[in-house]
Amino acid sequence: MQQEHFEEKQTRRNTPDTALVKGVREAAYPLAGTARDYDALMDLVGEARFVLLGEASHGTHDFYHERAQITERLITEKGFTAVAVEADWPDAYRVNRYVRGAMGAWPRTNSSTPSRTPVWSRTPKHTIARCS
Repeated sequence: MQQEHFEEKQTRRNTPDTALVKGVREAAYPLAGTARDYDALMDLVGEARFVLLGEASHGTHDFYHERAQITERLITEKGFTAVAVEADWPDAYRVNRYVRGAMGAWPRTNSSTPSRTPVWSRTPKHTIARCS
């Protein structure tokens, strides 16, 4: 039984997934939590007029935080003046109104809008902090 398990592990090590993981490790840039984390990305952006950021998590706090960091740098360092996001209509509308000055302070809750998403997704604090 142990020999079969060992052979199975050896087979998995030689699968195409191994090459994929190796490729990702070679191409990835580690994040250290410093202001320079996205320097390589900003270099890659260069003079581009459009930058598309994708993700597969659909609502993790960590992704929103990192996207806000990147967005802030695109605005302050690259001169971007517009940000389009995929978001639920009520949340996107509230952000739009806030950014355009149509409402005062960012509301902590909105009881008139039904909740369909996790708290960290309903309240885009990271995005709002960058809009202020």
